[in-house]
Amino acid sequence: MLARPRRTVRNDNGFTVTELMVVTSILGVLTGIGGLAAGDITERGHATACEAAKQSVKAAAAAYFVDHHSTRAASIDELVGAELLSGQPTTDWYTIAYDGTTGVVTASGACT
Repeated sequence: MLARPRRTVRNDNGFTVTELMVVTSILGVLTGIGGLAAGDITERGHATACEAAKQSVKAAAAAYFVDHHSTRAASIDELVGAELLSGQPTTDWYTIAYDGTTGVVTASGACT
């Protein structure tokens, strides 16, 4: 009888431990990068919101100055009372301040 060549048995049922470790490492690095990028986006969002609030107070102060014949509002609360602002533009991330004597609007926190 003729001898048959032996077949090599291949086991393609799964991944090796090395392959799984490499994939897990790559996913960990990508997740870390994504987390850093998300934090930066949040900070930029707070800074943009702060700058928008600052510009709103400036516009409200200018409108008050024109409506009240060159008289400045004493405070942000007076701008709110005159219905030029919907409320005090202060959050956990920033604070907007208005000086009624000079008309200067300043911001601290996320704006800086």
